[in-house]
Amino acid sequence: MNLKSLTKLFILCLVVTQFIACKKDVASPSASLPLTASSIAGDFTINSFVSSVDQTSTFSGFSFTFNDNGTIIATKGDNTFSGTWKFDDSDSTELKLSFPDAPLNEMNKGWHIADLTEDHMILTDDGGTEDSNDEHPSGNSHIEFERD
Repeated sequence: MNLKSLTKLFILCLVVTQFIACKKDVASPSASLPLTASSIAGDFTINSFVSSVDQTSTFSGFSFTFNDNGTIIATKGDNTFSGTWKFDDSDSTELKLSFPDAPLNEMNKGWHIADLTEDHMILTDDGGTEDSNDEHPSGNSHIEFERD
């Protein structure tokens, strides 16, 4: 190979690598919202729910409405379930959920609000100190809600 051929090959390699290295800009994630009861209120569905085992499919099709008055309404088809939620203002990161009936009572506990944005809310239970009102033990559980 002569120098002219090597130069052309080098330029071709540079052009190809530029196309491979270019990435399409991805929309930036939503900014976190302040942790207040009013920023939690709204309509959600569950993207993921793990509590010792993956229970996401159990909650597929449910819509959740967190009302400003501390009630939560879960609907699936023609079925409606009522529960309560409480944002612990003293802790500023805990959300307590309570439903009387299965399967929604699987969510009954105090959850740590790991992230809250206009798009989603992520609740975690890292297995720390148990709340005496929790019906289910922790074990690195999490719920990922998506806002409707």
